[in-house]
Amino acid sequence: MAFVYQFWIGVAIPAAVLFTLAPRVCAASAASEETPDAPPTSSADRAPEVRRWYGWQTFTTDGVAGALFLGAIAADYNSTLFGLSGVSFGLGTPAVHLAHGHWGVAIGSLGMRILGPFVGAAIGASGDVRYQDYAGGGGGDTSGKWTAIGAGIGGLVVSTIDGALLAYDRESPRPARNQLLLANSLPQVVVLRHGIGLGYSGQF
Repeated sequence: MAFVYQFWIGVAIPAAVLFTLAPRVCAASAASEETPDAPPTSSADRAPEVRRWYGWQTFTTDGVAGALFLGAIAADYNSTLFGLSGVSFGLGTPAVHLAHGHWGVAIGSLGMRILGPFVGAAIGASGDVRYQDYAGGGGGDTSGKWTAIGAGIGGLVVSTIDGALLAYDRESPRPARNQLLLANSLPQVVVLRHGIGLGYSGQF
């Protein structure tokens, strides 16, 4: 009789445990088999933006302005060349930013290009002193070389900041369309019965 009781107790306890855990196991299986209706919207699943630098275009326009500036100095401070240099420097790079669709960057670049050379010229002007022609009784200013040097240094600083930090396009990577061949650069090692094969994987 004691054996019969032990037998039914040994059967009842596993059955009770199985009866208790069965709904949870079934629910977990059903949840794992469900397909989400909408894709996850977390920021980790979003494609990262790609930054493309176009500073070489801004440096090209500023190089033209710099060449005109140096030509003006070499031509005994030719005012016409100075004017052409100022127009090229002030409007060339902002036009490049506008061509890339960056209106805010273009306005900021224009402001820097007005303020930078002006501040540099104001600092350089303090080095230009007046001279007195005691023999002729007249006086005048120096050639204004430090003013020009200060303006040039201010323009150089602005050009470097503009081209190195602001000249970037931000765009999301586009999936390849009408792709005929996808070749992975990772080599493959295939162990054969009569040797070893090496190659690259490809997908058509």
